[in-house]
Amino acid sequence: MFLHIDIDAFFPSAEKARNKDLENKPVVVCMFTKNGKGGAVASASYEARAFGIKAGMPVSRAKALASQDTVFLQADVNYYSFLSREIMQEIAKFGKLEIISIDEAYMEINDFNEARELAVKIKSIIKEKFKISVTVGIGKTRILAKIASKISKPDGLKAIFSLMDVGNYEITVIPGIGKKTAEILNKYGIIKINDLINLGTMKIKEIFPNKYGDYLSLIISDNEASIKFRKKEKQKGKFITLDNETEDKNVIYKNALVLLEKILEEKKEELFSSISLVLVKSDMKNLVKTRKVKPTRNIDMLSNLMKEMINEAVIDKPIRRIGLFLSDFVKVNQKSLTDF
Repeated sequence: MFLHIDIDAFFPSAEKARNKDLENKPVVVCMFTKNGKGGAVASASYEARAFGIKAGMPVSRAKALASQDTVFLQADVNYYSFLSREIMQEIAKFGKLEIISIDEAYMEINDFNEARELAVKIKSIIKEKFKISVTVGIGKTRILAKIASKISKPDGLKAIFSLMDVGNYEITVIPGIGKKTAEILNKYGIIKINDLINLGTMKIKEIFPNKYGDYLSLIISDNEASIKFRKKEKQKGKFITLDNETEDKNVIYKNALVLLEKILEEKKEELFSSISLVLVKSDMKNLVKTRKVKPTRNIDMLSNLMKEMINEAVIDKPIRRIGLFLSDFVKVNQKSLTDF
């Protein structure tokens, strides 16, 4: 069994989590142009979606649809990335996590009862700790789990054991079937998932004589054994909460060094070509610094880069949490000259 864990309307939910004044209000997170007049919607809260506002829509169009109390905000990518890491680290305490994107992940579980119990725990803990809701889908395959979460959002929990369980839903709830593919299938009278199942694999491969046809055939057979999913870990990071908030850069460096040593101890066979420092201030705003290097695991080199980033940081409020991330892994047998 698989869990598909999906954070509900992540960007707007993240904004609401740090600003109580936004609770129950329509919130639209945007990527504005430099002059602030144009841009596109990155994500909309469910209250805003009720007005027809959706991701990718021009800001001007979204404002025309919005109610007077709708709040438009510039996307804070550093904050969302930080919060995503925190949430994923919390979920990972329950089992091995396969992170797919900033707001979704899979977890493989032995049986249904265990999966459901775990899903309830995850939903409860994330809401309590981060003031954000997540939807969890349960399925015997990743695809079924993802469909389960998609049709039960927001703040839902649903299990699907076969594609036939959702046969009356439109085909667009299947991951990978977008507007254009749906239009092609609609021409063959394929509107619902049951229609696709009844079409059969032979006809599907006639319509799509390529890998996409193979993909759809595997899905309607409830068999995704041949579908490749990304499992490679992209980064390794850790956070520490300070006993006392501080602006002392020496204290910050010493704590960050502890994190660096722990990461290197856990990832003994990798070199890293990127190091990122996250400083969480008392007002919950983040300072994020990143350095690129030739692949290395030399602690002196990495600690010096870390010290440079700390010294460059403008600390205008006390720091309460410190995060460190090493990424862009290279296997140790591909050593850089800087490690000899």
